[in-house]
Amino acid sequence: MQTLESAVKYTVALAKKLTNEIGFIPATRYEDAGAAGRLLIQTLNDDPCGFLVFGPPFKGRIHVWQTAVQVDARRRQAATALLENLKRYAADKSAFEVVLRCRHDLEANAFWTAAGFRHFATSQGGRSRGGQILHYSLPIETPQLKLFPDEVEKWAYQSKPTSHRSAGSKPQSLISSKQQMFLWT
Repeated sequence: MQTLESAVKYTVALAKKLTNEIGFIPATRYEDAGAAGRLLIQTLNDDPCGFLVFGPPFKGRIHVWQTAVQVDARRRQAATALLENLKRYAADKSAFEVVLRCRHDLEANAFWTAAGFRHFATSQGGRSRGGQILHYSLPIETPQLKLFPDEVEKWAYQSKPTSHRSAGSKPQSLISSKQQMFLWT
């Protein structure tokens, strides 16, 4: 079982390797997310192979800040397991939607589409990498969505998530077998 410290260390190292694809987030952001239970680490054969870090639920929405899977672990269900655990977290927090942004030229776009995400907007990327950024959303099955689907759609994109700091660092295994996922609650 990983500690929060080792999970953050792994996340920072993988993010540095893949900076050109996924962009940059300061290490303190991973630490804060991990302490708040918003850093998921995927393992394969007891070794970390990917991560997903996301913001706090805000107005029914959870924003994925960054996700990555090691090249040698891709197409082995690691990203799918990360996403399934994020969806469970979102449903537990009564979030009706998960949103993310992905550069247009990455293979990950095919994964997001296959996973059920809907492309809803395109924006211009930053100065250093340029290109277009595709914006995706995935509805989460919640009682609110089932009862008021039209109302949820109306206010779905009105504001951006904000971050906050929480304490806590107890790891909890979410799935078993050779693939494991940990989040800190």
